[in-house]
Amino acid sequence: MSETNVAKILVVDDEAELKNALVEALSAQSFEVRGFTNARTRSRHFSRKLSTLSSAT
Repeated sequence: MSETNVAKILVVDDEAELKNALVEALSAQSFEVRGFTNARTRSRHFSRKLSTLSSAT
């Protein structure tokens, strides 16, 4: 996969060790990976990004 067409993967797992292992393994396979330990944290992260994008237009 070229760098401009990198697959993005979101990993959400409440077990930090499992989440970290998945993020590390997938990153080693050249995926762009974000890991979160719960859906609330993930939601806050993406809410901030969306509000930043909205205010930029």
